[in-house]
Amino acid sequence: RERAEAARTLDALTSTSSLTQADLAAAMRRIERVVEWAQQNASVAFAEVWAPWTFLLPQVKGIGDDVLRGSPLLVFADVGRRLDDLAAGRTPMHHDLFGTAVDTGVRALNPGLAVGKLRVAPPESGYSRDEIVVLPETPADLEPAAGILTQGEGNVLAHVQLLARALGIPNVVLGSAAYRQIAPHDGKQVFFLASPRGRVVLKEMAALTPQERAVYEEYTRRRSCTSIVTSSTSRPKRRGIWCRCGGATRGRSAGPRPPSSVS
Repeated sequence: RERAEAARTLDALTSTSSLTQADLAAAMRRIERVVEWAQQNASVAFAEVWAPWTFLLPQVKGIGDDVLRGSPLLVFADVGRRLDDLAAGRTPMHHDLFGTAVDTGVRALNPGLAVGKLRVAPPESGYSRDEIVVLPETPADLEPAAGILTQGEGNVLAHVQLLARALGIPNVVLGSAAYRQIAPHDGKQVFFLASPRGRVVLKEMAALTPQERAVYEEYTRRRSCTSIVTSSTSRPKRRGIWCRCGGATRGRSAGPRPPSSVS
């Protein structure tokens, strides 16, 4: 079913002689969902033994990622990266790195928003979950963080991207020049945004524009109105994000979502 859905989208792309950037970007978003489907399917096979395995051998948690990287999806991921680059190349994306406009060497792999201390090249496990890490190379393993920026190549099957997708945090790939530009800001409290359209904003909190501050305030408001709720003991326990703010989202379990004012 997943293959058929991806094939339909690919057929539509290859059957047209004229393709806009927006059409290509929208099609790639649909096609790349196959990674999410495959990631879920890779874990289903181990559902019955997952709890004891991961308790005794925590490194087993990465088996789903290893299954994907050992499959034909590895080729798919590389082709997808090149098509993403092609779409972005037609209309350069202008990113903001500490007040400097950058249109090359920055690519958003996963959208999201984070605020925290910037840690450049921290030692292994030498940072906390609420910090934003900047890595000089793609690691073999990585602890959760508030946001991730990595120097070097990356695609939708990279370990860092699979982690970022699972946690719903921003993940960005940097060229060497962009990495050097960010490094002097190590230790600063920063605002980090990767928009759904691929624009990246990274700057110190004191330098936020009114629009960026409004986005941040909306983000913090949404975070403050969520809490982890466990259902009563009379039912199987289910953990989720419960919105207590009323309105259209009252009574719904939902994950993080980007502010509506972010494009």
